[in-house]
Parts: sequence; C-alpha cells; structure tokens
Amino acid sequence: MHIEITRSEDVPPSLRDDIYKHGSEMDWGNHDGVAEWARGEWRVIVWEGDAWVSGLSLLKKAITVDGKPVMVGGIGGVMTLTEWRGRGYASAAMKAAADFIRDEIKAPFGMLICNNGSAIVANEHP
Repeated sequence: MHIEITRSEDVPPSLRDDIYKHGSEMDWGNHDGVAEWARGEWRVIVWEGDAWVSGLSLLKKAITVDGKPVMVGGIGGVMTLTEWRGRGYASAAMKAAADFIRDEIKAPFGMLICNNGSAIVANEHP
C-alpha cells in the first residue's frame, strides 16, 4: 500500500475522472439539494501496486463555533472500491488525512462530512 496526498488540481485528468466515476456509482443517499458541497483542495489516494483502491478529499475551511471562527481540516468523499473493502485502506487514508490536517494545514480540528449532512468532529490536536 502506498498513500499519496496531492493538490486536487494536480491529479491527472484520467485518474480524476475514474475517481469521480466510481464515486458517483456509490450510494451517497439523497440530499434533495440541501447542501452545496465545497471542492476539496487535496486528494488522499491509496494505491495497491499501480491501482488506486481508496481515497478521500481534504479542504481547509473556517467555520463558526459559538460566534467565533475556527479553522478546520474538512474530510469528505471517503470511499474504497467495492472489491478492496475491509482491508484497512479507508482507515489508512483517514490516518494520513489526520496527520496532514495537523502537520500541513495546521488546523486544530478535523471535521468529517458524512453523506447525510451530519458531521463528526475530531478532538483538538495537542
């Protein structure tokens, strides 16, 4: 397994199209136009050999908590190709994302955006 984190704009178009194609085939639920999704600034891509098998999208965003701005690293679009599930690839992508949020984005919080509009907020980094 190899994990790559790259700016979304630097993902080769053929790979980006393949990721989006598989993402659109997954059951993300019905949003009924409730949310407008932000584009990720980075992609975490998990490779097995020369095949991508899992990944997610990352962005840096200021949100408001109790009237105050708080910087978060947002995680969304977590997916693993069906035939590769249950092998820890998404977990590895999430660990890489958490490290990137802490070390590169320097955000004190991470926020996972789920398909039904709910979110899980990670603990503050020490």
